Amino acid sequence: MHCKPWFYPEFPAGTNIDRPSAYKYQFRKWGIKKSTSSAVKAQAVKVQLKRKRDASTSDLIIVEGGREKSLDKKKLKRYLQDDLRHRHEPDLASGIFLGWNLPCSALVTNFIHPGGPPSPFASLSHPNSPVNIRVNSPSNHCTPPSQPVGLSPTAQLIQNKAHLERADLFVQGHYQELLLQLGRDERKVVADWLHDFWIHSFMTAKYWGRGPEIWTPGLISAKTTGSFELESSAATPGDTASIPNASHITIDPPSQFCRRNVHYKTDVGCEPVTPPPPKNENEQDIEDESTWLPWGASRDHPTPADTMRSVLSDNSFSRIDEDDIPLSTSSITRAVNRSQDQIEVDSWGFAIMARNLKSLHALRENGGNMPPRGLKHIHPFHLAASHLDGAHSCCLVLIHLRTTLQGEFSLENNYTNDLGHTVLDSLMINILRSHTSVTPSEVCQGFEKQNRFPGEEVDICGRWDADSRCIRQLYASGRFTIPFEWKHPYCHSSVQTICHIITTLFVIDFSLDINLPSGLFSKRCGRCRKDLKLLPLHTLVMVAFYLGDRGTSGETMFGAIATLSCMLAAGANPCQTAEISVSALLGTDTGEECTHSSVTPSELASLVPNGVVESWPRERQRGWRAFVAVLDFALSGSQDLGVLWGASQTEMLTYRRIKTIDPWVSDRFDIQQLLQGLYDRPRLTNIPLHRDGLRQYFDTQGLFRGYGHLYPTNHEVCTRYFMNLEDWRRTTFIDPT
Repeated sequence: MHCKPWFYPEFPAGTNIDRPSAYKYQFRKWGIKKSTSSAVKAQAVKVQLKRKRDASTSDLIIVEGGREKSLDKKKLKRYLQDDLRHRHEPDLASGIFLGWNLPCSALVTNFIHPGGPPSPFASLSHPNSPVNIRVNSPSNHCTPPSQPVGLSPTAQLIQNKAHLERADLFVQGHYQELLLQLGRDERKVVADWLHDFWIHSFMTAKYWGRGPEIWTPGLISAKTTGSFELESSAATPGDTASIPNASHITIDPPSQFCRRNVHYKTDVGCEPVTPPPPKNENEQDIEDESTWLPWGASRDHPTPADTMRSVLSDNSFSRIDEDDIPLSTSSITRAVNRSQDQIEVDSWGFAIMARNLKSLHALRENGGNMPPRGLKHIHPFHLAASHLDGAHSCCLVLIHLRTTLQGEFSLENNYTNDLGHTVLDSLMINILRSHTSVTPSEVCQGFEKQNRFPGEEVDICGRWDADSRCIRQLYASGRFTIPFEWKHPYCHSSVQTICHIITTLFVIDFSLDINLPSGLFSKRCGRCRKDLKLLPLHTLVMVAFYLGDRGTSGETMFGAIATLSCMLAAGANPCQTAEISVSALLGTDTGEECTHSSVTPSELASLVPNGVVESWPRERQRGWRAFVAVLDFALSGSQDLGVLWGASQTEMLTYRRIKTIDPWVSDRFDIQQLLQGLYDRPRLTNIPLHRDGLRQYFDTQGLFRGYGHLYPTNHEVCTRYFMNLEDWRRTTFIDPT
């Protein structure tokens, strides 16, 4: 009996099977090829990458035309070698290192959105293998312990290709795609390694000129979440699976008391007190900055950008072994070296976020007083407005940028960012982020997919910073955003910083017009599709509304009133109207008909339902009504408006909450008396600071111009001493500007 072979082709009738061309035609028709295409080899490489590190390519089977064949390892090896030889390495994108401010435990939860999967990587990390590639289960055999197990040459090439492609994704800024390609443990290694570099760069910029000149992995470990993970049960690697364990980490909340800065005049006789130097540099306590010494001027120091390049090339910033990182670190280093301007851009970004003028001066001098070409891509003015520090630097960084960045880098040419936000909008976001429970998506449609605001790791009142213990504990626990219970009212330290920035932007010579349209709370009419954009004072009305509706315990609305008086002094027009739909802003618009109308800021405030306002605590109700009354009064154009701004500055410069039982606003700025005066006369002269003659002379704008600068000191605004600011441990003295 004659048996057919396992593969017996059936030819059409009349086919001359003695001719080779007949076979070639039919094989093409059946999808059978002698060689394996590059596309199939690329598929095989992707399948192999999803397998265990020591899995063999011999287990991969190609299926073509119903026929199985083994993957030719020699041809696969040649394909990989040729691919690696001809690959193109991309240039470094601007700002790629600036975004890794979260370690893995917090980064993973930051990707989770309400209503989405418990892990954004669960369904996408390991898609099904293509149908034309089958993986045979390897034979179950044991390797003698004495025989070392390593990757085969082909497997090593596959790993090299994967590591290079992952590095390319990072270099181009495709962060989420990179994380999706990594396994759970790989993701933790990469995220924590990049966060180590972020915290190293941040600390290098923040402490430039004092303290450790070289940040070693041991010092970095003391400033990152790693030390807390090792001390807790959260050390188990993983995505969301580690979050329940991470929640057991003890988080020490920050102080509820603000720090503050004092602009001092250089002609005032004061001598800085330097702590006694330690016996040697090793005695500098990493947790006690008072023991840190200024750097010696006897030798040159590398710039912050040079330091970033150096530590990246030798991995001296992290305790994670370079061989354990599942991407090509050398490829990233080559990209940095090819793109010198881009790493300069990132170093400027870190200096701005760290608020250190010495670091910015070092970078500027190294660049021949010219900023790097790509600086505008990271929006330096918005970055500075998102990382304000009212305890140490106040307005100094923005003043530095305002005066040194000219031409294409100037504020005038960079006032609005890619999201349509102005620099003033960034200040408004800072207020909402720091003092309310408002979420990013409620503020801007461009924030729809964001769970946290820019710059949350820096507190405007100086109560925490990116390297503070409470922040490191918070991120180690898997939390990525500031808890509401950490926040407190829109306080004097915060409003003073915000108002100083507004003065910097809009009051100094050659300043901008403050009345440019805002990019926050913008809507589109569901009926006529008209874009509904707010103007700055309308945006402030929304900020004040959220301070009342979603603010913290103790909110008085003093900050909103003071900010309003500052914006009016800076030229904000209370009579300008904007097309606005209140129902759209409050989320009740059905889109069935046009609900927008042209309203002034005062009219917008009056459209807030009384029932909503009456549900607030009494102190907020009083503050809101005073805020609205000031808006109404501003329509008259009265010169009395300067009284409010002058009194607001005096209050900010002379009072702070010292004990938990103290009020947030002094009785010298009595909001009830302010409101009563506006109802009775209407006048703004009923504020005790003004009525009782406690403040010095100011002009009709409320500016104390007689002292030669726009940011008066406390002794320049009051007629006699009545301050309560003697707690110098919470005080930083800075230039008057």
